[in-house]
Amino acid sequence: MKTLIFVLLLSSISICQKVSVGSSYQLGKNAESIGAFVSPEIITLNNRKVIFRLYGGYYLGNNWGYQSNIVSHHRLEAGFESKNTMVTGEKFFNHISFGYSIQQNKIMENNITETMSKDGWNFSFGFGTRLINPFSFMAKYVWGPEKGIRLTMEYDLF
Repeated sequence: MKTLIFVLLLSSISICQKVSVGSSYQLGKNAESIGAFVSPEIITLNNRKVIFRLYGGYYLGNNWGYQSNIVSHHRLEAGFESKNTMVTGEKFFNHISFGYSIQQNKIMENNITETMSKDGWNFSFGFGTRLINPFSFMAKYVWGPEKGIRLTMEYDLF
């Protein structure tokens, strides 16, 4: 499954000409993380009012503001997402994504560091705006192994 998602992401980057890149900050269930992602478009409908894309991202972080025993974590995500402006108008859009995340946590217990893997499916829903072209800003809630609020800034390369 992991290999299939990776191959789909790489092949779509070579086929698609419209690619967006961005960065995110996530306040999750157990830790905070920052990351970067790339999103190539697959298909657009209704004069770019509905955009379907693949996405892949890498996040890292630790428990900066938490009283947990997580020392650090790394997460790799890949999946499908949709931006839809039909309901909310031209400047505003809703964002839906569905994907798979591979997460590795380093946990400190009794001065011993252990590595724990936590993989699983994730789903997110949120809203965004394009105030300054080509930048988009989004706020979304993510359900999955590391659920929480994610703030995203995206830049369209086309």
